[in-house]
Amino acid sequence: MITIIATADDYGLTTGMNLAIHDLFQHGALSRASAMATGEALEEGLASIPAHHRHRLGAHLCLIEERPVSPPESIPPLTTPAGHPLPRWQLVKKLLLGQIDPAHVACEVRAQLARLRDLGLTIGHVDGHAHLHVWPSLAPVIREVCREFGIHAFRLPVESLSLSWPDQLAPGRLPIGLAISACATLSRRHYATHAPDRFLGLLHSGHMEERIVANWLTRLRRQGQDHIQVEIMFHPAYAAAIPERVMQTDHGKYAFDAEMQVMRKLPDMIAQANQGRPGPTLCLNAHGAAC
Repeated sequence: MITIIATADDYGLTTGMNLAIHDLFQHGALSRASAMATGEALEEGLASIPAHHRHRLGAHLCLIEERPVSPPESIPPLTTPAGHPLPRWQLVKKLLLGQIDPAHVACEVRAQLARLRDLGLTIGHVDGHAHLHVWPSLAPVIREVCREFGIHAFRLPVESLSLSWPDQLAPGRLPIGLAISACATLSRRHYATHAPDRFLGLLHSGHMEERIVANWLTRLRRQGQDHIQVEIMFHPAYAAAIPERVMQTDHGKYAFDAEMQVMRKLPDMIAQANQGRPGPTLCLNAHGAAC
């Protein structure tokens, strides 16, 4: 059996993302979601999510674009001189120039995990906004802080190219995806023993289509081995409930409605892929729909 783990990112960032994830949990189309301790809608979401779904929320560590949990003066390289969060590429530039002290990263990661814990979450898994948790100089620091919190499940975003050789990618997505996969490969020793066996969704991040996911499922059955786990990353949301501030980031390029449609159909797509084709059986993770 091949277990599909359907993960939704960015829980708590906006009301539109929270509502979409709540609905997908209710429809049995989602295995788990990753919550942002820095998200402006986090507490609002946690106040309305059904209790039996709270344990399916992990941590989506965020070092960019959103206000940090730590006081800005305690983590100066991670904010602007005015104390505002760094844009994505400014942080990457600082990392490349060796201007980020891992101790400051550890401080903010610790604060984010503590906030999620204090809000009542049992953090089952960890991944990262823009996948910065696999940046080679940050991975050992983040892994060590997670150990302090007893967290041992992670995302390793190495795209399975044999399953998802790209077609109709958003402009610039291929080099970005390959760069993130390379970083994840370099950081594999910190995360691999506690991550799903395969990962999909990096190259088509924010631009999922039914055809793409159906191809993945078919190829998994043809190429897959029994008893492996495959994480598929999604970004569902109701775009009408996302503030303009967030839409001005990379999220403004995402096809949220298309991702919602694909996710609603995911249990049926898995059932269809299992019919009349050779190969191991596909199953959505038990937290989502039954096999």
